Amino acid sequence: MTLAELRDEAGDQEGAASLYRKAADAGQPGALHALGDLWERTGNRTLAERLYRKAANAGDPAALRSLVRLRVTVGDLNDAERLAGEAADTGDTDALTALARTREEAGDLDDAERLYQRGADAGDIHALAALARVREETGDFDGAERLHRRVPDTGRPFRLTLLALMRARAGDSDGVERLIREAADTGEPFELVTQAWFREEAGDRDGAERLYRRAADAGDGHALTALAWFREGEGDLDEAQRLYGQAADVGETDALAMLGRVRYGAGDFDGAERLYQRAADAGNTNALAMVGRIREETGDLDGAERLYQKVLSTHLETIRRSSSRRPSDPKLLYSAYHPSLGGGGARGLLSLVQARDRAGDHDGAERLARAIADTETPMR
Repeated sequence: MTLAELRDEAGDQEGAASLYRKAADAGQPGALHALGDLWERTGNRTLAERLYRKAANAGDPAALRSLVRLRVTVGDLNDAERLAGEAADTGDTDALTALARTREEAGDLDDAERLYQRGADAGDIHALAALARVREETGDFDGAERLHRRVPDTGRPFRLTLLALMRARAGDSDGVERLIREAADTGEPFELVTQAWFREEAGDRDGAERLYRRAADAGDGHALTALAWFREGEGDLDEAQRLYGQAADVGETDALAMLGRVRYGAGDFDGAERLYQRAADAGNTNALAMVGRIREETGDLDGAERLYQKVLSTHLETIRRSSSRRPSDPKLLYSAYHPSLGGGGARGLLSLVQARDRAGDHDGAERLARAIADTETPMR
């Protein structure tokens, strides 16, 4: 099969088809399905369907799912559902759930709900969660909550958060309050922090702080950081630094950067740089940009430039990895370079152009300006 796949990937469809047939004749599982997929991609749906059916009859669940998808493509929803139901009867509900998702995306929520219900009745927890979502979309919030609660308890903390968000979107403040109390009763730090956020958003600062403190007592870094933020906002910088330090000690790297900000604001550039560097070493690129800023403000323009370039390269690489579009797409790179939209590296480089110019290093300023202008962005 490996050689057949290599032929297929190389565009040698005839060679791949021949090897898939030999593998199928030898009884290798999946060969018929792979051959059907090849013919479907070449536009021969009739032959593809025949091969999918043959593979499905031989017990290949993936082929049955492909057959359902093909029936949907040609608009034969009744046969698609019949086939998906056959798969569900054997314990494979993926085709049924996929068919339900297709109907949901087409806007047929009634049909989607019916199909999700069949999947849920067959024991598919993903279909159960999807059914709950459809109930929510149709305004049946009580029904959605009942279904969410049927999901196995392994997802309990996250489930309560989802339910609270659902009730909040529906404007059901009583429902949110009920779920906050239930979440608090679990004692789970994740739930306590999430429900504290709900309190904070509702303007209940005292209630939020009580929940954050319970989570902080359990060693939750997010809660410690939130409490430190409260204290910093009130001007109690000593307590803020203590709490940020505790959060950093339990692995909350953002707290290192926030503590660095406090030290920076107090004029302790050396202490701030050490903290920002620790946060940067843990992967916080914004903290690395702040190290560059400190270097710039203390006159180390070459050091600042190296750091800003590193930050910018990291931002660009992240954009390239996360996008399916070509790496040089100007719209993507613009977000990393434009001073009002992108990362600290870009803003730092632009400020360095001005800093070098003010320091009399006109050649250095021009070099940096040209480097930015030569990049494939709308700034060009």
